[in-house]
Amino acid sequence: MTVDQYQTRQRQGLKWCTACTEWRPVADFGKDRSRGDGLKAKCNDHYVRKTPGPTKAERRQHALLGQRWCRGCKAWLPVADVNRDGACRPCAAAEARAYYAGPAGDQIRALKNARRRGLDPIPPWWRGEHFDDFSGLCAYGCGTPAEVIDHIWPVVRGGKSTPGNLAPACVTCNSKKRDKKPTPWVERGLALMPQPWERLVALALEHNTDIWLEELINE
Repeated sequence: MTVDQYQTRQRQGLKWCTACTEWRPVADFGKDRSRGDGLKAKCNDHYVRKTPGPTKAERRQHALLGQRWCRGCKAWLPVADVNRDGACRPCAAAEARAYYAGPAGDQIRALKNARRRGLDPIPPWWRGEHFDDFSGLCAYGCGTPAEVIDHIWPVVRGGKSTPGNLAPACVTCNSKKRDKKPTPWVERGLALMPQPWERLVALALEHNTDIWLEELINE
């Protein structure tokens, strides 16, 4: 096809569809401001939207009817029932629960807990690294799977969330130890799990957080 033939088809209100491989009326194409003629390369019968949900034109039409699309229900609902983010109250609540049930929620809860206690938050990777060092077991040698991170030197005694003052612990040991001096628990851990505790001792000395170590030596 020559340039003159191509321009003649355009003047006739036609456009070439790259999917149909034929000329179709311009009205069959959606808008695309990034292209020279302002139209999509594929007709509406073949164009697949990258963003799920209704088109802008459909949204405008339903807005006149007082309706807004809910991305969770995938249905048109009264405008008052759908927030500006595009979700009704039940769907927004479900999305929030799913979000906070994942890693992001763990980080947020850890940050809030740290702020409440006047501590620096414990990074997520720190938890995993400590648990791996002790093979997922309580650092105090009871043989129970670890579930929490314990401050070896208690927070109420000035303990901080710093390297060398954190150890994985089971709920039982964490509850019994509470604000007591940690010497008995540390001694049991050192006796039964010497290698990971040696690394903790090295971290405590390196970061000058060895208060619990001084107590152990002075006992």
